Amino acid sequence: MLSYIIIHHTHETFEVALFVNITLHRTIIDDKRLASKTLIFHINALLQETNTTLNQLSFIGINQGPGLFSTLRSIITTVNALHFSHSIPLIGIDALEATLIEFQDPLYPTTIALLDAFNHEIYYGIQHHNEIKSKGYDNIEHFLHTLNTEQTKQTRFIGYAAEKYQPLIKDMCKNAFIPEKTPLFCSINIVAMLALKEFYAGKRNNYLFPLYLKKHPVEL
Repeated sequence: MLSYIIIHHTHETFEVALFVNITLHRTIIDDKRLASKTLIFHINALLQETNTTLNQLSFIGINQGPGLFSTLRSIITTVNALHFSHSIPLIGIDALEATLIEFQDPLYPTTIALLDAFNHEIYYGIQHHNEIKSKGYDNIEHFLHTLNTEQTKQTRFIGYAAEKYQPLIKDMCKNAFIPEKTPLFCSINIVAMLALKEFYAGKRNNYLFPLYLKKHPVEL
């Protein structure tokens, strides 16, 4: 029997879920600003409900970003500490890849997932015929200008930043399509599914680092 914790986050909340095999036992949702304070208590509460100990966990899987710096750092620091103290395998899942996998649509050969990086910057993932071609971050205007010169067919946009910058996207990209109910973030279920797949494939980490995609000015 496999028991594993999955941790996910959005712009407003973070989620902690306990899975037994492929079945979701329960999810706890809390304010993202409390991640550093309450995450370990939520994990403990879920384990107590199923009489499971930290040492019995098969792994901990998390949305590794890109995402909010403070929330992501708090979550990763906590799970790294649990790995250090209990040798629990860790599995990180790329949020852009998870979003594109969960919401892929065969009707649209090209889909772009956009997540907000603030200050008119975005994280982007570009999927073409179900294959992820590129990921990165950019200024939204520069990204759309470059995209408009390269894309000749209709392009589907999803993600939180696609909704946030919808007027700009439609103004700058003549071939843009944004669904009326735009998927904003991947779900904790897809993070769990991908983490379990990685676990069975033997892909586990000792310690995790945030997937920021952004580079510090010194690196640039």
